Amino acid sequence: MISSLFSGLSGVRSCQTQLEVIGNNISNTNTIGFKAGRVTFNDIFNQTLHSAKNLSGKSGGINPQQLGRGVKVGSIDTIFTQGSLQFTNKNTDLAIVGNGFFTLSDGVNQYFTRAGAFDIDADGYLIGANDLIAQGKIATNGIIVPGASMEDIRLPIDAKLPPQTTTMIALQGNLDSSLSATTEIHTAADAFTKAVSTETAVNELVQVHSALDNGDKIVISGSRNDGTEVSAEYTYTDGDTLKNILDAIETAFGGDITTEIVDGRIVITDTTVGESKTSINLSFVDQGAKSSIALPSFIRTVEGTPDTNQVHTTTMPFTAVADINTDFEELSEVTEALDDGDQIQITGVTNDGTPISATYTYTSGDTLQNLLDSINTAFDGTAIAALIDGKIVLRDMTPGTSQTAINLSFIDQGNNSNIKLPSFNTVEGTNSESVDITFNVFDSAGNTHAITINFSPNGDNNWSWEVSIETLDATVISGKSGVVTFNPDGSLSSFNYDGGLTAFTFNPGNGADEVSITLDFGSLGQFDGITNLPSGSTIMVAEQDGYPAGVLESFNIDDAGVIHGVFSNGATQVLAQLTLANFSNPAGLTKIGENLLITSANSGQAYFGDPGTEGLGLISSGSLELSNVALAEEFTNMIIAQRGFQANANVITTTDTILGDIINLKRG
Repeated sequence: MISSLFSGLSGVRSCQTQLEVIGNNISNTNTIGFKAGRVTFNDIFNQTLHSAKNLSGKSGGINPQQLGRGVKVGSIDTIFTQGSLQFTNKNTDLAIVGNGFFTLSDGVNQYFTRAGAFDIDADGYLIGANDLIAQGKIATNGIIVPGASMEDIRLPIDAKLPPQTTTMIALQGNLDSSLSATTEIHTAADAFTKAVSTETAVNELVQVHSALDNGDKIVISGSRNDGTEVSAEYTYTDGDTLKNILDAIETAFGGDITTEIVDGRIVITDTTVGESKTSINLSFVDQGAKSSIALPSFIRTVEGTPDTNQVHTTTMPFTAVADINTDFEELSEVTEALDDGDQIQITGVTNDGTPISATYTYTSGDTLQNLLDSINTAFDGTAIAALIDGKIVLRDMTPGTSQTAINLSFIDQGNNSNIKLPSFNTVEGTNSESVDITFNVFDSAGNTHAITINFSPNGDNNWSWEVSIETLDATVISGKSGVVTFNPDGSLSSFNYDGGLTAFTFNPGNGADEVSITLDFGSLGQFDGITNLPSGSTIMVAEQDGYPAGVLESFNIDDAGVIHGVFSNGATQVLAQLTLANFSNPAGLTKIGENLLITSANSGQAYFGDPGTEGLGLISSGSLELSNVALAEEFTNMIIAQRGFQANANVITTTDTILGDIINLKRG
């Protein structure tokens, strides 16, 4: 009976310990970097009243009979889960996102913490709790040397950055491809055309302004000779000719008419003589692909009488575009047949203003190619004539503004021949427009020199570049010009210096060292540097490595714990890098207050590394890690501990009552 008193007492003590841990957790709800504790319990020991027995004969086995003697605290663990971040915008407030601890030192011992509320003291040291100094690696000339030893982080608050000579300039942006010089073009106002037949492809017709696509329709409407209404459709299929349209018309009229092409016009004739009510109309229905064809209307050209058939004819003829092999005799523009010896006079001027005058003399069987040959001979290579979509197109061979002009006139040799010749429309050539970019570079003394690069388009995705320097007494030594070319898609194809050089070099003229600068225009075949697209010129300096002297003005810390100094000249330089520590068993660390931890026999030795490596977390500058205590969970555990305490206290009071009753039995 007495043992139940001690069991209840052990439960009271254990629950008291649990309440103490819960109270400590709750009290540190707002402590930065605090990690919550947790209590686990173990039973103390068990008294065996009867040992277990195996199956014997016809008797079954017997389980052991054991009597527990209470509970004890098994462990008080620290829970190292990630706490939430509070953003403070103070650059020395640091939080670890992930595993690891900040390492601090007093010059003798090392301490570890998750609380990253650091400051800079008067001597430039990065200090944490109790003025302990944060540990890390110090940069040498802006570089963290691999394998550098860990030491106190001290920022050189009075640091001065010496000037650095510019050795590289990276350019980025676009050179407007539309700035290239263009050639002058003279295009005939009208195309040469030829008569059509039933075998002429529909899409070869001059009246087709935008090629028909499969499914486009022509609606056939009107009335038959007896007045019956006609309504039908012709559906276009690739390769269809005028005959397909005529067949559709005849089918729509049910054999009441015949169709034919006469001088390019559709002629519809009633199959019976006499008065007729026949009428016809054609209309085009585009099926959404922006196709277009101009369809003529019909007029009655022969009235039906008891002796004649009624005839309807289109008001305008269909024509087809001529090509270089089209005979002059086939041209619709020849209104009266040409005779041998008829002439076309070619007059005008070349691009430099030289007058020209030549004559083409017609011979039976000549084609449009013969006329083009005469034009090209007259211009002697300064401009080239070609036939495009039936139109004579004369193009200058030299880009830029031009005085080129052309005129064609027909000279009849007395046989009343005639051909309608086109006039010409001109698209004037333009001269190229250059693009300039000006920027500063620095010599070894930190002096500024204004540099200008001029880009001039040469056509065919090719630009010339030339560097000039505006500083008085400075002189260019070499590498001041070259050529940059682009691929058809606008990406960089090549970048070269004249003379096969690899850098631009100049003498500052002020006693400073010569400056040699490599120009970086980007990766070949890529769009990461300069491009050549028709979207405006946006060329600029993306990066250059030179700067004048400067003094340290501020600093920032990145997620790898690297501390970057920001100097008055706009340059940045690495000053130091924080080192994080971790352990094989972080829960084994010993808390010593002030948010500090030290190693213990069960934590394992610390291993150190850079943030973001070897399983260590990253640094969030301008943030603090809050306590990971969950109040709702703590209050729930408090209730459980309270009830456990009350239950164990009841065991003690109940046992005391029973013992009193036993004593009273003796008195009775």
